[in-house]
Amino acid sequence: MVDSYFLSHGINKATPIPLYYQIKEILLGYIKSSEAGKPIPTEDELCKLYDVSRPTIRQALRELEMSNLIYRQKAKGSFVGESKVEQELLIHFESFEERMKRHDKQVRTEILEFETVDADENVIRKLKLDNNTRVYKLRTISYADDVPMVLSLSFLPVENFPELTREDFEQHSVQELIRQKYQIREERKTFEVKPASEFEVQLFGGHKNDFVQYLETISYMADQVPLQYTMERYRSDRTKFIIKFTYPEE
Repeated sequence: MVDSYFLSHGINKATPIPLYYQIKEILLGYIKSSEAGKPIPTEDELCKLYDVSRPTIRQALRELEMSNLIYRQKAKGSFVGESKVEQELLIHFESFEERMKRHDKQVRTEILEFETVDADENVIRKLKLDNNTRVYKLRTISYADDVPMVLSLSFLPVENFPELTREDFEQHSVQELIRQKYQIREERKTFEVKPASEFEVQLFGGHKNDFVQYLETISYMADQVPLQYTMERYRSDRTKFIIKFTYPEE
């Protein structure tokens, strides 16, 4: 029997986002909210559930396996992999727009997807939301001097920004919109290097087996109230991160 999580998550065949990539993200949300060893639905179950071909499902599973997020056992199926050990660094990050402007680059952002959806289990956990909370789902690709640089997926609770529209995001970055209304006290960022998906390779004009620099951010207001959850994928051939530590004077 398919977990109820999958029954409540559908795909949109009308968007430019590839079907396998949408299914991969659904699986990723399930993985992030599950314990290691939990079974993944079979290829047949996923094909029937989302009305897609077996190669579409296999591509989603293959990319998750390449990132060690799932593992397969012969004749048994696929399972949630072990989570990575976290190490914390206290640092300050500029936004993509701030960094590019500092380097005299012209920044342009294209909206690939914008809609309001019910927060899934992973977003609920990251933003500490109640069940059935509506959130904005925003996917963008940002360019520096017309070169595609970063693919971003953000979630914000609708109740915190009840009147936002697609036009708002076309005119301002997510960070600008947040700062207009709220004061961010803390941001927690997770950095990893991950294999680029076929979709990301296509967007960035790269090659098979390329990697992306993955940056996950949760922004907090006072009293540790989370406000924004963002996942960014930077092309690794054009970007690098520099960590700057400032030590107090003795």
